[in-house]
Amino acid sequence: MVAVARLFSNQFRTHWVGVKFYKQKPDARDINRPKGVRFCEVTKRAILGPVLLDKESITCPGAHFAFGWNSGSQKEEELLDCCQDKRQTQKSMLESMLSYTPCLKEPPQFIGLNTTDD
Repeated sequence: MVAVARLFSNQFRTHWVGVKFYKQKPDARDINRPKGVRFCEVTKRAILGPVLLDKESITCPGAHFAFGWNSGSQKEEELLDCCQDKRQTQKSMLESMLSYTPCLKEPPQFIGLNTTDD
């Protein structure tokens, strides 16, 4: 995975981060385990070294939705309220956008960024 990210970085002249989804905790050492971060912020950290995330690591409601960690209409309502507060957008427009937003049907237990295991 690291070789692919390096190839893409060279080809497109930008940083790429390899992403792996795990059903159970991988046996990996020397991996950064941040807490209380937004997914977009932690991708920058992954450029410097491997990162392992779980549901409790990420505070971003959008990432929770995308990774399938938001279940139920109450969580979707919280996400809509959060987006509406930040963007000053009509709720009906946000609902429409959310209905077209892809999310994982089976949420992972862990997400590895630039991890090197198999």
